[in-house]
Amino acid sequence: MKNAVIKKPDLWQAYYNIAWISFGKKQYDSALLAINTAINKQSSFYLSYLLKSLILVELNQYTTALDSINKGIEEAKPEKEYNFWLYEIRGIYWLI
Repeated sequence: MKNAVIKKPDLWQAYYNIAWISFGKKQYDSALLAINTAINKQSSFYLSYLLKSLILVELNQYTTALDSINKGIEEAKPEKEYNFWLYEIRGIYWLI
């Protein structure tokens, strides 16, 4: 995956995938860096905000995680992509 970034640095999907891999390995700082890069390159992909919120929760940044999930919901609205996961995760964050 890192080779994809080296070959084509503007490929936001590679950063998104690296963020998921880092998240799975519990490398949360690396995951946050990768997902922020993906968001900077493609800010309208609402699932990036879902992943970012999951990472932020692991870093105990609950308020920022909630802000991120709300941003994801806003990004999904123009495309009428009402992804249940966004709302479910937001509901869980309200309980924390």
